[in-house]
Amino acid sequence: MSMQQKLEWFGTLRGRGGVLVMPNWLLYVTGGLAYGEIQTNTTLSGFTAGGLATAADMTTNATKAGWTVGVGLEGRIARNWTGKVEYLYIDLGTVSGTVSLAPAPPIAANWSSKITDNIFRVGVNYQFH
Repeated sequence: MSMQQKLEWFGTLRGRGGVLVMPNWLLYVTGGLAYGEIQTNTTLSGFTAGGLATAADMTTNATKAGWTVGVGLEGRIARNWTGKVEYLYIDLGTVSGTVSLAPAPPIAANWSSKITDNIFRVGVNYQFH
């Protein structure tokens, strides 16, 4: 069996709290809800009782909710400009499934994967007055 998984998209809904480490720089922690869609592509191959090769391909999509936590630093870099660096850890729990072939004898495989991701972001903001 071969399997590929991809996080198609994700989003977060987070709170943030921190302390000023210098007059214009905020060191913060953030955390909350994470959600996303995981696409799983599996291929199962085997042989029939008569010795013929056979295979089955399956693609599944699952939208999962989980949690996220991270840290960041944001501050003023010029008059109306701020910049930030941020790290997030995302945990979307587990996805699992079964892929099977129906030759005689039948062949099946179960799979289970824990879905996590590490994200590092750099950003620049402009504040309009």
